Amino acid sequence: MFFTYIVILYTINVKPFTLKLANYMEIVNELTILGLSYMTFCFSDFIPNIRTKNEIGLAYSVVILLSVIVNILGIIIASFVIPFIKRTKKNY
Repeated sequence: MFFTYIVILYTINVKPFTLKLANYMEIVNELTILGLSYMTFCFSDFIPNIRTKNEIGLAYSVVILLSVIVNILGIIIASFVIPFIKRTKKNY
């Protein structure tokens, strides 16, 4: 988990990718990993109630699904929308 903090700070300060969108996506992905890492503690004996563990598991699955959707949208935007905008700006 500590390494995730380092990667987030590095990405915020250095901005290693050429596209702003890629930098934002990296930060979102690292924050998702960090949040899911903390949620895994809830699956241990820390929480004895099975129903609560099931609800946390559902939330865990929803977070992963939202992360996949956001990443797919990011890929679509980076692959189609940004090049289209750049092409139309060159024509004018």
